[in-house]
Amino acid sequence: MEQIVQAQLRQPILRRRWTVAWQRLPLVRRFQRNPVDLQDWSYGYLYQGLIAFAKRSGEAAPADLVAAIGRENGWEIGEAPWRSFDHPDDFAVGDAYVALEPIRPEKAMLDPLRRRVGRVIAAGQPTQPWWIDAIAMAPPAWVALACRDSEPALLRLAAVRSLETARFLYSPGERLFFRDQHARQRALEGKGPPLFWGRGNGWAVAGLARILEALPADDPSRQPLERHYRETLESLMGRRNRDGQLPSDLSDPAVGGETTATALLVFAGARGINAGFLDRGRWQEAILHSWDRLLARVRPSGELIDVQPMASGPGPTLPRSLSPFAAGLVLLAGEEVIRMFSPRLPPAKTDSGCCSLRTGCTRQFSTLGRARLGPPQTPKAPWVVPFLLNAPVEHHRDGPSRPETGGGSWQDRG
Repeated sequence: MEQIVQAQLRQPILRRRWTVAWQRLPLVRRFQRNPVDLQDWSYGYLYQGLIAFAKRSGEAAPADLVAAIGRENGWEIGEAPWRSFDHPDDFAVGDAYVALEPIRPEKAMLDPLRRRVGRVIAAGQPTQPWWIDAIAMAPPAWVALACRDSEPALLRLAAVRSLETARFLYSPGERLFFRDQHARQRALEGKGPPLFWGRGNGWAVAGLARILEALPADDPSRQPLERHYRETLESLMGRRNRDGQLPSDLSDPAVGGETTATALLVFAGARGINAGFLDRGRWQEAILHSWDRLLARVRPSGELIDVQPMASGPGPTLPRSLSPFAAGLVLLAGEEVIRMFSPRLPPAKTDSGCCSLRTGCTRQFSTLGRARLGPPQTPKAPWVVPFLLNAPVEHHRDGPSRPETGGGSWQDRG
């Protein structure tokens, strides 16, 4: 994994951060379609991978880089002008900052994340999202912050919204998730065979693993979330190709393996074992087989093989890629595999050490916490509210499909 880290640290966009500072100016962002954004979710997952590597290896450079980027951005998380304030992709960078704080603590580094979460809680009724990848974006960040600040209501919010999305997009017959409302609707209307995306389902089980490790055993969302996690993980394991890799198109067994989908599968399984809610004897061999084949997709240069670019469904892969989120996902998967064979932490603790696997975040709200987040609220409506998002959405992300110009309907991307 050292090659992946060094390849990313050599990237000009990270080494010369001043070259993209001008792109954050409102006037520039208005006219530039795809500005480079170091607060984007794709870099958020790279930062998470770099931080996990730094914590285990003791190497300072990866953590120093993430800290420098966060400092230059005022520790703000992403908030593109064309997206709503509760867009889940924006929270991925905040998740990285929560992970960074124990080793690079700075005053107020988590305050922007807390303020944004406070807005989400105060808003009550959510306006989005619709897509399955969102379970791996906002909810893990909320769980991490809930553990950090001992805020049970925030942990509950992550579970409730994830369950609403999972229930809506789940296909019991296939034991997989549709990517979004469009894929689900097409299947219901019989417009072609059902379409299931490898990376989308990987995002789902990875996000669910993060939630489940902190969720109390008696939480009403725990049992259905764990059922979705186990059934989908088992279905994905059965859909790997002979080489142990997960394809981009789960509906087509002839499609070759895709690196990010496989990395998410490895992460989700290893995380479940490490957290104590997945049986090691049953799952370890399959996870290690996929991890071994995943390592074969890493070039000596640190580039990755067979990576699908940002998308919203199955698609072709690239023979060579330095994609930041792909690198981050492989690093995160590797760190979880290493933890499987490391001296185990007490089973009642998560990485942040403040949430019990059996009892959840048991400490009471602090006065400061209540002032930051406002009174706890339960969403009044599902996280899935169709056709209410009027602002256009970037077309190149693992996010919602872009609305058709001048209309309220949605169209899928290729």
